[in-house]
Amino acid sequence: MVTLTLYMAYIAIIGCLAEVSNSDLARKAYLKSVFIFAFLYSALRGPSVGIDTIQYNRIFSNIAENGLAVLPRNTEMEKGYMFLCWLLSKVINNPQIIIAVTSGVICLGFYTIIKEYSEDYMLSSLIFVATVFTVTLNVARQYMALAIVFFAMKSAFQKEKIKTIILLALAVSIHYSAAIF
Repeated sequence: MVTLTLYMAYIAIIGCLAEVSNSDLARKAYLKSVFIFAFLYSALRGPSVGIDTIQYNRIFSNIAENGLAVLPRNTEMEKGYMFLCWLLSKVINNPQIIIAVTSGVICLGFYTIIKEYSEDYMLSSLIFVATVFTVTLNVARQYMALAIVFFAMKSAFQKEKIKTIILLALAVSIHYSAAIF
């Protein structure tokens, strides 16, 4: 909790300084530092952090050990997420990889949407940390799907229809709540 409080103070103080400087380079460096720390903080967390980290580690280990064929078909876990676990288990057979990849997608998605569309990096970063970041330690699949929706939005704005549809389908396969967006 102390780390998060210091992190939010950093976001506010350094963010104000970056905004006052009127330097686009300073603002972008600030935003990158905010999201690099967010990634490291969430990707390298221990299994006892959050209410579902142990469950995600268990799911990953089960898929890594048994593959996709032995999993029940009526599971509430979305097939895209199970496939991601299986794929990552073939690269690195350590449950921390799913936490790191999920954190990376979430941070990259929010970083991209803030960098592209926010008028106030500091306020957007503070809102991310206060309302989203601390929650992502518990609902990673939902926010990973939302981050993919952000990538789909960017593609939609650039009129890339096929890419948008593929990204939206991927997001829904990670978590069904993405269909709302």
